[in-house]
Amino acid sequence: MAYDDRTTPSRFDFDFFVRCNNGKVAMINEPALWGIHRENPKNLSYEKFLDLALNQKIEVDDTRILSSADCFLLDSKVANYYKSHNLEDFLLE
Repeated sequence: MAYDDRTTPSRFDFDFFVRCNNGKVAMINEPALWGIHRENPKNLSYEKFLDLALNQKIEVDDTRILSSADCFLLDSKVANYYKSHNLEDFLLE
């Protein structure tokens, strides 16, 4: 994704979940992630930014593209089930 051609529409036409502040998350697509990176690069390559954002290691809210209003809390029961089960079982549930 980090090396995708920016002159064509993104091939990654699906949403990702990223971390906001206060334990919230947001659902966001790849073009919006690119926009957030361009707006506030923090001396990170896009590849490193994606690695951190998609692995929930940095907060990406409070930008022009993704405001704190776009962030939401996960239901604690769902979050705990996700943490305690493998992905296949979680998706089946």
